Amino acid sequence: MKSSVLILLILLFGSQLAFSQGKSSKVELYPVPLRQDKLSVRMTSSTAQKAKTLELRNFIGKKLRTIQCDGKKVMEFDDMRQFPEGIYVVLVKGKNGKIESTAKFMISK
Repeated sequence: MKSSVLILLILLFGSQLAFSQGKSSKVELYPVPLRQDKLSVRMTSSTAQKAKTLELRNFIGKKLRTIQCDGKKVMEFDDMRQFPEGIYVVLVKGKNGKIESTAKFMISK
């Protein structure tokens, strides 16, 4: 429950506007809005070094997928067509379990 509330607060009160990707962003998602089967996640070098896992969560905070980073700067979530239209968030979690960065995106069909 606490993690769901935390995710919701990050989504609602994050420093970035929904669906925006500034040049200073630690994580970039593409394509946004997602209309295909693969979501690519690109991290800065420093974020990729800290990252242990990427988590895909829906708007209410339910964990849908977790993938291991292995120090890679570009990762992909496959088989995204199975998820309904809506707003989702990708969490970059560090080796200690701390959230290092977040990014929001929308699935549009």
